[in-house]
Amino acid sequence: AERYEVRTVDGDGNRSSTVVAQNVPGDPETHQPLGEFGPTQGCSCWKYEQSFDGHKYVELTWQDGGYEGFWAGSGLGRIGRIWAQPSAAAEIARTFIAAQDGSANLSGEIQKDPSAEPNFPVFVRIEHGKDQIWPASGWAAVPEFNSPLRYQVKDLTIREGDAIRFVIQRSGENRSEPIIWNPVIVIQDGK
Repeated sequence: AERYEVRTVDGDGNRSSTVVAQNVPGDPETHQPLGEFGPTQGCSCWKYEQSFDGHKYVELTWQDGGYEGFWAGSGLGRIGRIWAQPSAAAEIARTFIAAQDGSANLSGEIQKDPSAEPNFPVFVRIEHGKDQIWPASGWAAVPEFNSPLRYQVKDLTIREGDAIRFVIQRSGENRSEPIIWNPVIVIQDGK
């Protein structure tokens, strides 16, 4: 968890000394690409990666193209704010790195972008470290636009530094087949 310091300032501009802010009960820590996407690897706990062997992941490269930029991988593999598209040769992953120990709930919807061909197959899964956690095995097929696939993973035990990967399977073809996927991660403090 982050550390914040606060101080008071009276009407005459006199400032008190700083003190460490105390946590108060409220909404849990929530992460999602919609509000945390940007051009820096690791910013707000998000990384953008690809793997050619399904085990070793390497970082994607930031590109200033499109409306707001995107992370580019092999071939047409890309990750944008809430969209991504498969690569012909590599798995593409939006990766969340846990900043603290605790419990996480994952949820979201996945569907093809309206520009994608409805009949071309695109597959996804979620991994925690080296373990697949959704679907139970294999890959989930991404449905056409306006028919989203919903998922939930509850009470996932996480440790500081753990990787949660939202993976798009390599397609075997260099084609633009974007999907919409804005995963939501809610962290319950492990303290």
